[in-house]
Amino acid sequence: MENQTENKTMETPQMPPSTNTIPNLPTETSQHFAGFWIRFLAVLIDGIILNIVFKILNLKTYSTIGTTVQYNLNGWPLLISAAYYIGFWVWQSATPGKMVLNLKIIEESGAKLTWQKAIIRYLSMMLSGIVFGLGFIWVAFNPKKQGWHDLLAKTYVVKTK
Repeated sequence: MENQTENKTMETPQMPPSTNTIPNLPTETSQHFAGFWIRFLAVLIDGIILNIVFKILNLKTYSTIGTTVQYNLNGWPLLISAAYYIGFWVWQSATPGKMVLNLKIIEESGAKLTWQKAIIRYLSMMLSGIVFGLGFIWVAFNPKKQGWHDLLAKTYVVKTK
């Protein structure tokens, strides 16, 4: 009886799992990174959603002068696009297009994007497009499937399922 009690007290206590671990963080050899074509499809879905929003706004923000229709949107499409992308990245870790395809954006640490990282990623995304889209095409050739905007913001796009 004494031996059993002694053995129980000599056992090493179990430590609770660390809360600092990052579940499902992709590695270089992982197949969890989202490739070019699935990301391209997500962008198309987001583009359709944004175009619907812009069409609705155009119906309500135009004036007719003679036979000429003038749109009064000015810089609104850029602001709406920025709010759409940055807002969804921070709130849901994905835009609706990425959500439909089970993709999400994470920081290199595996954490959700902060406002700062999301803004850097959005501005970098514009840069990726300005240079003949090379920053987006880069995704197809990068081992971790990162475009220039991902590299500059230190983010990954990963598959969730």
